[in-house]
Amino acid sequence: MYGRFVVSVVPFVSLLSCADPVVGPTGPQGEAGPKGEPGPVGTLPAQLVGVLPSSVLAERATRIQVSGLLTHFAAGTALRFDDPGIAVSDLRVHSPTYLTATIQAQAGVSLGAHDLIVESAAVDPSGQPTTGKETVSLPRALVVTGTLVAEPSGNSKTVEQGGVVDWNVRSIDRDSPLGSSVRSGGGVRGLVWSSLGGRVVGYGLVDALMKVGPLSLRLVHDTPSSSLGYVLDPSSPAVPQVTARSPVVLTPGKVQSGEKLLTGKQSNLYKLTTTADAQLLMLSFAVEGGLLSSVLLGATAPATGRFGDGQLFYASTNLLSQTVLSYLPQKGDAYAAVLTTSLSGGGTYNVTAKLADVTTLNLQEPATPDSAAMPLVDVMLDGAKLGQRGALDSAVDVDYLRFKVAKSGRLYVQVVTPGQGLSPATLAVAIVGPDCAAPLSPVVPLRPVQQEAAVSAGQSYCAVVASPTGYVGPYQLLATQEL
Repeated sequence: MYGRFVVSVVPFVSLLSCADPVVGPTGPQGEAGPKGEPGPVGTLPAQLVGVLPSSVLAERATRIQVSGLLTHFAAGTALRFDDPGIAVSDLRVHSPTYLTATIQAQAGVSLGAHDLIVESAAVDPSGQPTTGKETVSLPRALVVTGTLVAEPSGNSKTVEQGGVVDWNVRSIDRDSPLGSSVRSGGGVRGLVWSSLGGRVVGYGLVDALMKVGPLSLRLVHDTPSSSLGYVLDPSSPAVPQVTARSPVVLTPGKVQSGEKLLTGKQSNLYKLTTTADAQLLMLSFAVEGGLLSSVLLGATAPATGRFGDGQLFYASTNLLSQTVLSYLPQKGDAYAAVLTTSLSGGGTYNVTAKLADVTTLNLQEPATPDSAAMPLVDVMLDGAKLGQRGALDSAVDVDYLRFKVAKSGRLYVQVVTPGQGLSPATLAVAIVGPDCAAPLSPVVPLRPVQQEAAVSAGQSYCAVVASPTGYVGPYQLLATQEL
């Protein structure tokens, strides 16, 4: 009734057989082996690690600090940026890894992030001078920002190239307050603007070739001792956006018909090409509708498309016709933007462009000031004339210029000042009789920028140049008969 019971017997193994062996005393040290080759030195590359401050205002001088790692800054080290518009001066090396310098983002510099590059004499791994240069860079190390921001309201949302833009901008430069003496300095040719409390409100003509995207606007604050630029930061949410427009091509001597200015603040953009330097451009307009009571104005620009590099014009009138003069100093492409003074539109017109060579008149006033009895010039108007070096020397100064005309018809005289806008008017011109005093019949009174009158061949007439606002400074004069 019971099963078999089996017992297994396992041999006994002592635990001492698995223990570590007993270690004896240390023996004597052997002889040193041969010396190996030296290991690598300075395996990390030289590099820039930071710049302070990392953001600067355009057109302002700023002292920056540059730090490196394993660099070898020394006498002869040079610092530069990827944009040559960022000037570097007064560079001082304080150690092989630390330097300071004064930088200034000049007018026209690209806003945004810029690469920083430092070049020093190269050294070998042991620190000894060698041939070549040690060049280290820090991408997007420095951000150049504008000094103007667009206010939430009062700015155009979009504007065409060569179009009319409204702006309402504010300075953020607390160290250099923006005063009341402000002029346009690039991107837009200002027509009317005012500055108060660090804010500038106005409108003007956008450059004909401005890059599509955020509006580029530069203003200049003048003081008796200096001028300081203020640039609109493109990152402001309310910055007007520029859109592309193809200009209408004008062929000299050919009528461009059916042109329209129908809405407020509308402009038309034109392009023409000249084949010679020193040309007078005459634009003749035959107007209809609402343009009969609204004088045309605008500006010309050279091949750059920048209206600030050209001149403002304000048409003179004769019933159904209006005439514009402008000086084109260099051959090639030129642009013209045309709008109405009232910015109301409401009419159509035909326009014809004509060109003529100009000869130069020296309008520098002699030691004895000119007068009605002794005009500044007394010349035969046998072609288009360009008067240079003219100036009103005081708020009450008046210049007298006498012209003998070669043919019967119309006489046109224009005077413009540098950076001229619409308000305030700087200079005006009247056309009077040969004695430079008696008015013509009908009277041709002082008028801003340009005046015209009916004249007879072989007779003399005087242009009287004065300022209704007390302007003191230089001016350019154009005088011609019909082309």
